Amino acid sequence: MDADHSRHARSPGGAPGSRAFTVEMRILCKQCGASLVGNLFEVDEGFTFDISEGAEVVPPRRFAFSKPESGCREPSVVVSLADAGMLGKPEGDPDRGYGCCGYTDTAGLNLTCGCGFDVGYECSDCTVPPMAYFPLTRIELKRSEESGGNKLSPAAS
Repeated sequence: MDADHSRHARSPGGAPGSRAFTVEMRILCKQCGASLVGNLFEVDEGFTFDISEGAEVVPPRRFAFSKPESGCREPSVVVSLADAGMLGKPEGDPDRGYGCCGYTDTAGLNLTCGCGFDVGYECSDCTVPPMAYFPLTRIELKRSEESGGNKLSPAAS
């Protein structure tokens, strides 16, 4: 454990010595800086994406960086649908990507920030693994307790 462990919160389900003590993160809109999803912990080391039918790809309050097996169309941050539920749909095209019973990522970005900027994909149709994901080119990650700069990228630790 690092000397400044007071800044770190224990992630749910983690064990000391793994990556259990991580910092809570927020996903921000790259256009306006608004918080899109907050209070998330990175998944533990060794996490594997479960894209089987009906399974939650990433547990609530957790995030993962996409891998080829995650099904994302581009390098992204992946979260539970429950964590992305308050985001809007594209103005003028709210049905973009709507399948038979939910949304897919086949017709382009279908989640928007309050400023109108397209920020991610909702995958909630029966034909796709249930998740929301945010391309790294559309968002920034920031520690939840910070009020200014220090935005983090996947390479930062």
